[in-house]
Amino acid sequence: MHAETHTGGLWVGKFLKTCTYQRVLTDEASALVGEYCSRLCMLEGFVGHAEQANIRVRRYGGKNVPYATAAE
Repeated sequence: MHAETHTGGLWVGKFLKTCTYQRVLTDEASALVGEYCSRLCMLEGFVGHAEQANIRVRRYGGKNVPYATAAE
């Protein structure tokens, strides 16, 4: 006997894009998010994305992060 799988077919949700966001309420929290993001991006080899996170760390955390290095 052959078992069939069923995915539920086509529905309107297949055409919707899910968007998420984070609300950061303080400068300290923004710098902390930037530090984590910077390190993750460097581990994945996304230096440009890490640098964007470093800008957040410099601006809101007051830390001097060298260009294209992970925030500590």
